[in-house]
Amino acid sequence: MHIQWLMLAGLALWGGSLVEGHPGAFAEGRATCGDEYSKFAGAYDLPDVKEAWFLRRISTCEKPEFWMSFDVAKEGQPIYIATISPELSRFTDKLVFNAILYGPGVKSGDPGLFDVPAQLPAGITRPIDAGSAAAYMKSPTNLSTCDFVDTNPVMKSYSDVIGGRCMEKLKMDDDYKDALQAGATGFSWWLYSFNHVAAKPGRYHLQSWLTDKSTGAVAQGKYEITIGPHTWFGYAAEVTQKEAQAQGTECSCAPNAIAYKETYLERLGGVNASVFNSELPGGSCDANPAPASKCITQKRVAYLSTDTAVEWAGIFDLRAGRTYLWTFRAYYKQPTKPNQFEYPDPGMWIFVTTSNSLDGVSAAADTSLTAAADTDATALQVRAPSREGVRTRELNESRRTGR
Repeated sequence: MHIQWLMLAGLALWGGSLVEGHPGAFAEGRATCGDEYSKFAGAYDLPDVKEAWFLRRISTCEKPEFWMSFDVAKEGQPIYIATISPELSRFTDKLVFNAILYGPGVKSGDPGLFDVPAQLPAGITRPIDAGSAAAYMKSPTNLSTCDFVDTNPVMKSYSDVIGGRCMEKLKMDDDYKDALQAGATGFSWWLYSFNHVAAKPGRYHLQSWLTDKSTGAVAQGKYEITIGPHTWFGYAAEVTQKEAQAQGTECSCAPNAIAYKETYLERLGGVNASVFNSELPGGSCDANPAPASKCITQKRVAYLSTDTAVEWAGIFDLRAGRTYLWTFRAYYKQPTKPNQFEYPDPGMWIFVTTSNSLDGVSAAADTSLTAAADTDATALQVRAPSREGVRTRELNESRRTGR
């Protein structure tokens, strides 16, 4: 027997836009996935390719394509394109970066550009609207040397052969503005790097995906594209960063840079690494069965009311007669004081009831939680209508225990 339980939580969220090195096109080091930016018509629009940016993508068997667009102002404009993938054991030496560049004057035979394969992997299509001027780019076959990275004057400082593989080693400053990443060292595999030059001014599109090194089929994985000029010396203007990040991501996975890289998990309150393996298992998408991913585009919905305290809601299919533990994890907040963790707020109010849909109980939950928040109570409370027979207890030690 299964019972549909619905939980709604009300709290104030802390937020902010965080960037690293060259700015992230998505705030807080997040990645995109699923339906968003997976088609030519809905490509991510890079506001200024004369500035350097990084864009992260979680590639799944269901949605392997990632599209972006940008404008080139003049003939011969330098366009640097590079790709890395975080060092994760389930993807070791399995991922190959592939991309097709569309735009005025683009053709194979130009430096770094090749004929588009006549047969693309299942799940990858060339839309007619993208035009016929196109060329192909792919990871070099030899990734045991960093020669292909070292042609770029910026990135050559972040490429080293480690364990027989060209790697990026990135050490964040101890006072880095994102406390989650401050003082952290990350390792990524280099997959691609080339100093391209635009043939003509105009509108360009980049269609990218990952394939399995052994099978050539599309593969699940994570990758980060850097795109911009051949050299750069600082961040884009704040107004330009806001324009880029306003497009946003609604990916259900990788809500921050640590979750994307899957390192320093103690800073997320000790999340078990198996969570990420479950969200995005590795594997070639032509396997039987193909690996499935929980990383999808999860559309946001409007607030329940103008002054609502409800920030999140979900439905769980739980087995009757069992006890379930919901663990709240604090984030790492004080890089100068090791092992200092904080919650966004000292308390949280939770509304729990049986329901088959959010719509059926949203009004009651909104009223209950908003009223509770307005009282400015200090205790974390679990509120459940007694008629539902939900066994709960009030947790009155929220300020002392942080739970």
